Amino acid sequence: MLQRVVIILVLAVFAGCKSPRFAKGGVFVEDVDRYFNTDLNNSNVWLYMDIRPFDSKETGLKMKQLYPNDKLVMKSVGIHTKGSKLLFSAVPDSEPQYHLIALQHRNGVEKLDGYERKVQDSAFYFQRDITLGRLDIRHIYIPYREDGGLSLIYYISTEKHLDCRFCKVDYLARINALELQKKESDSLRWQITECRDREAKRDVRLEPNLGMFSSDQIAFLKVYLDFENGNVGLQYFQILRPADRDCIEVSLCPGQYYVEYQDSESKVLQRDTVSIRD
Repeated sequence: MLQRVVIILVLAVFAGCKSPRFAKGGVFVEDVDRYFNTDLNNSNVWLYMDIRPFDSKETGLKMKQLYPNDKLVMKSVGIHTKGSKLLFSAVPDSEPQYHLIALQHRNGVEKLDGYERKVQDSAFYFQRDITLGRLDIRHIYIPYREDGGLSLIYYISTEKHLDCRFCKVDYLARINALELQKKESDSLRWQITECRDREAKRDVRLEPNLGMFSSDQIAFLKVYLDFENGNVGLQYFQILRPADRDCIEVSLCPGQYYVEYQDSESKVLQRDTVSIRD
């Protein structure tokens, strides 16, 4: 009987420490500073270019597992995680190496006592700072739906950000609040928007071979600009759902471009070139 009670207590402890599950439908690719999700509405998150897809190193963006201290940090923040989904946990390649956890809440954070309300142009968010040993933690909560929002949990060793405390996450908080609180923030596209002086974008229609795509899987479109010095740079990225492939229209600045169509595992299916004159 005593053994049974002990087992029940142990299970209860582990159940109380259970982390939210990772959301399905997450997409994060090389050279794009934004996380997308094809299953959850309004869950795209702007990041920095030095965050890359995880590839078994000690850095990168994970969409299936946590970093070692993540669970303890989330517990210290004390947010109610019922109805929440983990989007990702990320560490940049460059210094300072901070950690960033993103969660989407189906239900709003119930208690914001002790949080500071920050306003940026037409957007707003809440933030609170916590210390856990030698870790400095900032929890950003961005409400953008009637009953839910986004949490960004940033943590870093104290000695690694003495010059500019929380500068990295402050910028991310502002740009994501501005984007998520718009009425239309669910785009599955990413683009470098500015052309050179006096140049204007041109609308281009792309017509891939539809037979190469899997009928029930997403695909990727990547458009690279040829800089004519031996280098290329990604200018446009789009997640292609099955219904998006018949007519693909993009607006591009004048230049010579390389177009790649990739499957959901980033395997190249087709390459084309496009030339746009001023």
